[in-house]
Amino acid sequence: MKLTPCDISELGISKEEKKSENQKILEEFVASGLPCCKVVEYHQRNAAAAQTSLYASAKRYFGDKVTVIRRGDKVYLVRKEAM
Repeated sequence: MKLTPCDISELGISKEEKKSENQKILEEFVASGLPCCKVVEYHQRNAAAAQTSLYASAKRYFGDKVTVIRRGDKVYLVRKEAM
């Protein structure tokens, strides 16, 4: 096995393509300035999976600014400062 340097442009991946669906939703929420939003039509199979996935992404990209709360089959994004 051997490594050789290459240019990232050879892969044909743009910065927008590298963003996950979770990251796009979280960035939209942060940019909106709203204190709380309900997530609808999530791509995970159920609310628990959506909460876990969004929570991990929120921690990764925004630290303590955003939290994810689930109530039954509903998932909410909440700004920590609003709590």
